[in-house]
Amino acid sequence: VLVIAAEKSLCSPAEIEQSIGEKYPDLSAKAEYFLPSQGFSENAIIKSAEIVFVNFGAPDQERFISQNRAKFPRAKILVGVGGTFDFLTGKIRRAPRIFRFFGLEWLWRLSQEPKRIKRIWKAVVVFSMVATFKDK
Repeated sequence: VLVIAAEKSLCSPAEIEQSIGEKYPDLSAKAEYFLPSQGFSENAIIKSAEIVFVNFGAPDQERFISQNRAKFPRAKILVGVGGTFDFLTGKIRRAPRIFRFFGLEWLWRLSQEPKRIKRIWKAVVVFSMVATFKDK
């Protein structure tokens, strides 16, 4: 498993590797920063990775995967995971079960990170309205 982290990520590659190792001790994982200013180095780890997680956030991670797919010849899975490793490393607390049960995890995230207001507005309100009234 290879995790490609954004330079602005809340957790470092070392923290990601440690958290994966603690939760999944039989899994071999390597995490690295991707620095756009330095380009993309194609080393042996990258060429041998079978699963690649990219945690840049949307739409940067999707763009990265699309533009760099060929650089991962053995990868069977390439997936954008956003802030997943922020939860796994404990940098951000998951929403309480009651929020998750009622589908309000977005509200919890907003209370933890108010700067997400624009993104959450688009995802929760705008998308819902478009999806609701699209065919009417």
